[in-house]
Amino acid sequence: MASHESDRMSSADHATIRVLVADDDPIFAATAASCLRRQKYVVQHAADGYEAFEALGSTDFDLAMVDLSMPRIDGFRLIALIRATPRMRMLPIIVMSSRDDVVAIDEAYALGANAFQTKPINWALFPSHMAGVIRTAKLIKDLSGEVDRLRAAAKPRPRKSAA
Repeated sequence: MASHESDRMSSADHATIRVLVADDDPIFAATAASCLRRQKYVVQHAADGYEAFEALGSTDFDLAMVDLSMPRIDGFRLIALIRATPRMRMLPIIVMSSRDDVVAIDEAYALGANAFQTKPINWALFPSHMAGVIRTAKLIKDLSGEVDRLRAAAKPRPRKSAA
């Protein structure tokens, strides 16, 4: 049976992965940051959707963790803004919310969330879940680039006219 060791990210790999935690609950944000930093991720916190969107506009992140219920700009609107911004369009988003109703979950996915976790979060399992979301997003981004390359190669070239 083939080894899947190459599919796993080491702690050294995590040191280059930037994560934005957008949540207005300071205790949750501190817990998330502590858990992720122990795994050697680089973490930045935004206390609301407005701060999160500003941070995303000025720094390149590899993942956004978004709460749905935040002041100024809520998580739903934040997801929509991220997906409407070309530079952020492919950013993986994990929703982390105490909301567990189907309407909220469906809306988050419809707006472009990649995953949904209901609070309280199982922090022992979360790093593996997060690594899977990041890995899948990278594969999608790579595949999208390959599709663009193939489309460009398939475009008809102008014929040279005979002189």
